[in-house]
Amino acid sequence: MFLTSSLVRAATVLCLMAGSADAAIVDATSLLRDFNTIALGNLNASSETEGTVFVGGNLVSNGYGVNPRNLASGVVGSVSGSLIVGGNVSGNPINVGAGNVVIGGTNSAIINRNGGGSLTTGTSVDVSGVAAAMTGLSTYLASFGTTAGAAANTADQNLKSLVSGAGGTGDLTNIAVLNLNVLQTLALLGSGNLATLNLTAGVTTIVNLAGSNLSISGNFNQDNSTVLFNFFEATNLTIGATFGFGILAPNADIVASSGGNDGVVVGRNITQNIEFRPLNNQNFTGNLPVQVSAIPLPAPALMLIAGLLSLFALRRRKTA
Repeated sequence: MFLTSSLVRAATVLCLMAGSADAAIVDATSLLRDFNTIALGNLNASSETEGTVFVGGNLVSNGYGVNPRNLASGVVGSVSGSLIVGGNVSGNPINVGAGNVVIGGTNSAIINRNGGGSLTTGTSVDVSGVAAAMTGLSTYLASFGTTAGAAANTADQNLKSLVSGAGGTGDLTNIAVLNLNVLQTLALLGSGNLATLNLTAGVTTIVNLAGSNLSISGNFNQDNSTVLFNFFEATNLTIGATFGFGILAPNADIVASSGGNDGVVVGRNITQNIEFRPLNNQNFTGNLPVQVSAIPLPAPALMLIAGLLSLFALRRRKTA
Protein backbone atom coordinates (compact mmCIF):
# COMPACT_ATOMS: atom_id res chain seq x y z
CA MET A 1 0.00 0.00 0.00
CA PHE A 2 2.77 2.44 0.90
CA LEU A 3 4.65 1.64 -2.30
CA THR A 4 1.50 2.13 -4.37
CA SER A 5 0.84 5.50 -2.74
CA SER A 6 4.45 6.56 -3.24
CA LEU A 7 4.35 5.66 -6.92
CA VAL A 8 1.08 7.51 -7.39
CA ARG A 9 2.60 10.60 -5.82
CA ALA A 10 5.75 10.29 -7.90
CA ALA A 11 3.71 9.91 -11.08
CA THR A 12 1.53 12.87 -10.16
CA VAL A 13 4.52 15.09 -9.44
CA LEU A 14 6.19 14.17 -12.73
CA CYS A 15 2.97 14.76 -14.65
CA LEU A 16 2.63 18.13 -12.95
CA MET A 17 6.17 18.90 -13.92
CA ALA A 18 5.61 17.99 -17.55
CA GLY A 19 4.90 21.08 -19.62
CA SER A 20 5.32 22.00 -23.22
CA ALA A 21 8.91 22.34 -24.35
CA ASP A 22 8.75 26.13 -24.47
CA ALA A 23 6.52 26.71 -21.42
CA ALA A 24 7.56 28.95 -18.57
CA ILE A 25 7.18 27.63 -15.05
CA VAL A 26 3.59 27.40 -13.79
CA ASP A 27 3.66 26.86 -10.03
CA ALA A 28 0.61 25.57 -8.17
CA THR A 29 1.37 27.35 -4.92
CA SER A 30 1.92 30.67 -6.67
CA LEU A 31 -1.36 30.34 -8.56
CA LEU A 32 -3.26 29.83 -5.31
CA ARG A 33 -1.53 32.81 -3.77
CA ASP A 34 -1.85 35.10 -6.80
CA PHE A 35 -5.45 34.63 -7.91
CA ASN A 36 -8.79 35.03 -6.17
CA THR A 37 -10.71 33.27 -8.97
CA ILE A 38 -9.30 30.52 -11.21
CA ALA A 39 -11.70 29.13 -13.82
CA LEU A 40 -9.93 26.45 -15.84
CA GLY A 41 -12.78 26.57 -18.36
CA ASN A 42 -15.34 29.34 -18.76
CA LEU A 43 -16.47 32.04 -16.34
CA ASN A 44 -19.95 33.55 -16.51
CA ALA A 45 -19.89 36.34 -13.97
CA SER A 46 -21.88 39.08 -12.34
CA SER A 47 -21.09 40.67 -8.96
CA GLU A 48 -17.29 40.95 -8.57
CA THR A 49 -14.05 39.27 -7.67
CA GLU A 50 -12.25 41.67 -5.36
CA GLY A 51 -8.85 40.19 -6.21
CA THR A 52 -7.30 38.98 -9.47
CA VAL A 53 -8.86 36.58 -11.96
CA PHE A 54 -7.64 33.83 -14.31
CA VAL A 55 -9.96 32.30 -16.92
CA GLY A 56 -8.71 29.50 -19.14
CA GLY A 57 -11.67 29.61 -21.53
CA ASN A 58 -14.15 32.41 -22.24
CA LEU A 59 -15.37 35.17 -19.92
CA VAL A 60 -18.95 36.38 -20.27
CA SER A 61 -19.69 39.45 -18.16
CA ASN A 62 -23.10 40.26 -16.77
CA GLY A 63 -21.74 43.38 -15.15
CA TYR A 64 -18.51 42.18 -13.54
CA GLY A 65 -15.91 43.85 -11.34
CA VAL A 66 -12.30 42.69 -11.02
CA ASN A 67 -9.71 43.70 -8.43
CA PRO A 68 -11.36 46.80 -6.94
CA ARG A 69 -8.86 46.44 -4.08
CA ASN A 70 -6.03 47.20 -6.53
CA LEU A 71 -3.98 44.18 -5.46
CA ALA A 72 -0.78 43.07 -7.19
CA SER A 73 -1.16 41.32 -10.54
CA GLY A 74 -1.31 37.56 -10.84
CA VAL A 75 1.35 35.77 -12.86
CA VAL A 76 0.99 32.84 -15.28
CA GLY A 77 4.33 31.96 -16.82
CA SER A 78 5.52 35.09 -18.61
CA VAL A 79 2.11 36.81 -18.48
CA SER A 80 0.85 38.99 -15.63
CA GLY A 81 -2.33 40.95 -15.02
CA SER A 82 -5.35 41.58 -12.84
CA LEU A 83 -7.47 39.77 -15.42
CA ILE A 84 -5.96 37.03 -17.59
CA VAL A 85 -8.25 35.23 -20.04
CA GLY A 86 -7.15 32.44 -22.36
CA GLY A 87 -10.19 32.66 -24.63
CA ASN A 88 -12.61 35.43 -25.57
CA VAL A 89 -14.29 38.18 -23.52
CA SER A 90 -17.84 39.36 -24.17
CA GLY A 91 -20.94 40.78 -22.49
CA ASN A 92 -21.62 43.82 -20.36
CA PRO A 93 -18.93 46.28 -19.25
CA ILE A 94 -16.21 45.08 -16.90
CA ASN A 95 -14.56 47.33 -14.33
CA VAL A 96 -10.95 46.43 -13.54
CA GLY A 97 -8.79 47.93 -10.82
CA ALA A 98 -5.01 48.27 -11.00
CA GLY A 99 -3.18 45.90 -13.31
CA ASN A 100 -3.20 44.85 -16.94
CA VAL A 101 -5.86 42.90 -18.83
CA VAL A 102 -4.46 40.07 -20.98
CA ILE A 103 -6.73 38.20 -23.40
CA GLY A 104 -5.69 35.25 -25.52
CA GLY A 105 -8.62 35.55 -27.93
CA THR A 106 -10.86 38.47 -28.84
CA ASN A 107 -12.67 41.11 -26.80
CA SER A 108 -16.11 42.54 -27.58
CA ALA A 109 -16.86 43.98 -24.12
CA ILE A 110 -16.15 47.43 -22.76
CA ILE A 111 -13.38 47.02 -20.19
CA ASN A 112 -12.87 50.02 -17.94
CA ARG A 113 -9.30 49.93 -16.67
CA ASN A 114 -9.70 52.18 -13.67
CA GLY A 115 -6.10 51.77 -12.59
CA GLY A 116 -4.71 52.69 -15.99
CA GLY A 117 -3.40 49.24 -16.91
CA SER A 118 -2.98 48.04 -20.49
CA LEU A 119 -5.29 45.83 -22.54
CA THR A 120 -3.84 43.28 -24.95
CA THR A 121 -5.52 40.60 -27.04
CA GLY A 122 -4.16 37.67 -29.00
CA THR A 123 -1.56 36.96 -26.31
CA SER A 124 -0.43 33.37 -25.71
CA VAL A 125 -1.62 32.19 -22.28
CA ASP A 126 -0.49 28.85 -20.80
CA VAL A 127 -4.00 27.55 -20.18
CA SER A 128 -2.97 23.89 -20.27
CA GLY A 129 -0.17 24.52 -17.78
CA VAL A 130 -2.57 26.05 -15.26
CA ALA A 131 -5.07 23.21 -15.74
CA ALA A 132 -2.38 20.58 -15.26
CA ALA A 133 -1.07 22.29 -12.14
CA MET A 134 -4.50 22.55 -10.50
CA THR A 135 -5.86 19.10 -11.40
CA GLY A 136 -2.57 17.44 -10.54
CA LEU A 137 -2.38 19.26 -7.23
CA SER A 138 -5.89 18.14 -6.27
CA THR A 139 -5.06 14.49 -7.03
CA TYR A 140 -1.75 14.74 -5.19
CA LEU A 141 -3.26 16.23 -2.02
CA ALA A 142 -5.94 13.52 -1.98
CA SER A 143 -3.25 10.82 -1.90
CA PHE A 144 -2.22 11.62 1.68
CA GLY A 145 -3.71 10.00 4.74
CA THR A 146 -5.26 11.86 7.66
CA THR A 147 -2.65 13.25 10.05
CA ALA A 148 -2.83 12.75 13.81
CA GLY A 149 -5.32 15.01 15.56
CA ALA A 150 -7.06 16.31 12.43
CA ALA A 151 -10.81 15.92 12.80
CA ALA A 152 -14.25 17.28 11.99
CA ASN A 153 -17.05 16.88 14.52
CA THR A 154 -20.55 17.08 13.06
CA ALA A 155 -22.49 15.23 15.77
CA ASP A 156 -24.32 18.45 16.67
CA GLN A 157 -25.13 20.27 13.44
CA ASN A 158 -25.30 23.59 15.25
CA LEU A 159 -21.93 23.10 16.94
CA LYS A 160 -19.77 21.64 14.20
CA SER A 161 -16.01 21.92 14.63
CA LEU A 162 -12.87 21.58 12.54
CA VAL A 163 -9.54 20.74 14.19
CA SER A 164 -6.13 20.70 12.50
CA GLY A 165 -3.94 18.99 15.03
CA ALA A 166 -0.20 19.64 14.95
CA GLY A 167 0.37 18.48 11.39
CA GLY A 168 2.34 15.53 10.05
CA THR A 169 5.98 14.66 9.48
CA GLY A 170 8.32 14.65 6.51
CA ASP A 171 6.62 16.27 3.52
CA LEU A 172 3.68 17.05 5.81
CA THR A 173 5.64 18.95 8.45
CA ASN A 174 3.38 21.80 9.60
CA ILE A 175 0.66 20.51 7.26
CA ALA A 176 -2.48 18.78 8.53
CA VAL A 177 -4.58 16.55 6.27
CA LEU A 178 -8.15 15.49 6.97
CA ASN A 179 -9.94 12.99 4.71
CA LEU A 180 -13.75 12.89 4.72
CA ASN A 181 -15.91 10.26 3.05
CA VAL A 182 -19.13 11.24 1.27
CA LEU A 183 -21.36 11.05 4.35
CA GLN A 184 -18.89 13.04 6.44
CA THR A 185 -18.58 15.61 3.65
CA LEU A 186 -22.35 16.07 3.43
CA ALA A 187 -22.57 16.46 7.19
CA LEU A 188 -19.86 19.10 7.29
CA LEU A 189 -21.09 21.15 4.33
CA GLY A 190 -24.82 20.80 5.03
CA SER A 191 -27.19 22.82 7.16
CA GLY A 192 -26.07 23.91 10.58
CA ASN A 193 -23.20 25.95 11.90
CA LEU A 194 -19.42 25.58 11.97
CA ALA A 195 -19.03 26.98 15.46
CA THR A 196 -15.41 26.10 16.24
CA LEU A 197 -12.25 26.35 14.16
CA ASN A 198 -9.35 25.00 16.19
CA LEU A 199 -6.17 25.43 14.14
CA THR A 200 -2.61 25.06 15.37
CA ALA A 201 -0.61 28.19 14.63
CA GLY A 202 1.70 27.79 11.65
CA VAL A 203 -0.09 24.65 10.39
CA THR A 204 -1.75 24.54 6.97
CA THR A 205 -4.95 22.47 6.88
CA ILE A 206 -5.94 20.44 3.81
CA VAL A 207 -9.46 18.96 3.89
CA ASN A 208 -10.02 16.28 1.22
CA LEU A 209 -13.76 15.91 0.59
CA ALA A 210 -15.22 12.93 -1.29
CA GLY A 211 -18.38 13.22 -3.39
CA SER A 212 -19.27 14.23 -6.93
CA ASN A 213 -22.35 16.45 -6.49
CA LEU A 214 -21.93 18.71 -3.49
CA SER A 215 -23.42 21.87 -2.02
CA ILE A 216 -22.12 24.29 0.59
CA SER A 217 -25.27 25.23 2.46
CA GLY A 218 -24.29 25.43 6.12
CA ASN A 219 -23.44 28.55 8.08
CA PHE A 220 -19.64 28.95 8.11
CA ASN A 221 -19.00 31.80 10.51
CA GLN A 222 -15.28 31.10 10.34
CA ASP A 223 -12.55 31.97 7.87
CA ASN A 224 -8.85 31.29 7.50
CA SER A 225 -6.53 31.64 4.51
CA THR A 226 -4.38 28.64 5.57
CA VAL A 227 -7.25 26.18 5.07
CA LEU A 228 -7.84 24.59 1.65
CA PHE A 229 -10.91 22.46 0.93
CA ASN A 230 -9.96 19.98 -1.81
CA PHE A 231 -13.05 18.73 -3.67
CA PHE A 232 -11.03 16.11 -5.50
CA GLU A 233 -14.02 14.07 -6.76
CA ALA A 234 -16.51 16.86 -7.36
CA THR A 235 -18.01 17.39 -10.81
CA ASN A 236 -20.68 19.81 -9.56
CA LEU A 237 -20.37 22.17 -6.63
CA THR A 238 -22.91 24.76 -5.46
CA ILE A 239 -21.88 27.59 -3.15
CA GLY A 240 -25.10 28.54 -1.43
CA ALA A 241 -23.79 30.09 1.77
CA THR A 242 -20.96 32.29 2.99
CA PHE A 243 -17.70 30.35 3.05
CA GLY A 244 -14.33 31.43 4.37
CA PHE A 245 -11.79 28.94 3.04
CA GLY A 246 -9.93 28.16 -0.16
CA ILE A 247 -11.82 25.99 -2.64
CA LEU A 248 -9.91 23.64 -4.95
CA ALA A 249 -12.37 21.89 -7.28
CA PRO A 250 -10.62 21.72 -10.66
CA ASN A 251 -13.00 19.14 -12.19
CA ALA A 252 -16.21 20.75 -10.96
CA ASP A 253 -18.70 23.09 -12.55
CA ILE A 254 -19.23 25.63 -9.76
CA VAL A 255 -22.43 27.62 -9.35
CA ALA A 256 -21.95 30.38 -6.77
CA SER A 257 -25.52 31.45 -6.10
CA SER A 258 -25.65 33.06 -2.65
CA GLY A 259 -23.46 34.10 0.25
CA GLY A 260 -19.87 34.97 -0.61
CA ASN A 261 -16.42 33.41 -0.42
CA ASP A 262 -13.28 34.65 1.32
CA GLY A 263 -10.35 32.94 -0.35
CA VAL A 264 -9.23 31.44 -3.63
CA VAL A 265 -11.85 29.60 -5.73
CA VAL A 266 -10.65 27.07 -8.33
CA GLY A 267 -13.16 25.35 -10.59
CA ARG A 268 -13.65 24.09 -14.12
CA ASN A 269 -16.56 26.23 -15.37
CA ILE A 270 -17.77 28.84 -12.89
CA THR A 271 -21.07 30.73 -12.75
CA GLN A 272 -20.41 33.53 -10.28
CA ASN A 273 -23.30 35.55 -8.87
CA ILE A 274 -21.69 36.39 -5.52
CA GLU A 275 -18.56 38.16 -4.36
CA PHE A 276 -15.26 36.30 -4.20
CA ARG A 277 -12.95 38.13 -1.85
CA PRO A 278 -9.34 37.72 -0.73
CA LEU A 279 -9.25 37.36 3.05
CA ASN A 280 -7.33 40.33 4.44
CA ASN A 281 -6.14 40.94 0.86
CA GLN A 282 -4.65 37.44 0.64
CA ASN A 283 -6.02 34.43 -1.23
CA PHE A 284 -4.12 31.43 0.17
CA THR A 285 -1.33 31.74 2.73
CA GLY A 286 -0.76 28.08 3.55
CA ASN A 287 1.98 25.72 2.39
CA LEU A 288 1.68 22.65 0.19
CA PRO A 289 3.44 19.31 0.78
CA VAL A 290 5.62 19.75 -2.30
CA GLN A 291 6.39 22.81 -4.38
CA VAL A 292 4.80 21.45 -7.56
CA SER A 293 5.72 23.22 -10.78
CA ALA A 294 5.08 22.68 -14.46
CA ILE A 295 8.71 22.39 -15.51
CA PRO A 296 9.45 21.14 -19.03
CA LEU A 297 10.66 17.54 -18.88
CA PRO A 298 11.83 15.27 -21.68
CA ALA A 299 9.29 12.68 -22.76
CA PRO A 300 11.49 9.75 -21.62
CA ALA A 301 11.03 10.85 -18.00
CA LEU A 302 7.28 10.46 -18.27
CA MET A 303 7.67 7.14 -20.07
CA LEU A 304 9.90 5.93 -17.26
CA ILE A 305 7.40 6.61 -14.50
CA ALA A 306 4.58 5.12 -16.60
CA GLY A 307 6.72 2.00 -17.08
CA LEU A 308 7.37 1.76 -13.34
CA LEU A 309 3.67 1.96 -12.58
CA SER A 310 2.90 -0.72 -15.19
CA LEU A 311 5.65 -2.97 -13.85
CA PHE A 312 4.39 -2.62 -10.29
CA ALA A 313 0.82 -3.44 -11.36
CA LEU A 314 2.07 -6.52 -13.25
CA ARG A 315 4.04 -7.76 -10.24
CA ARG A 316 0.97 -7.33 -8.01
CA ARG A 317 -1.10 -9.48 -10.39
CA LYS A 318 1.54 -12.21 -10.44
CA THR A 319 1.73 -12.32 -6.65
CA ALA A 320 -2.02 -12.11 -6.08
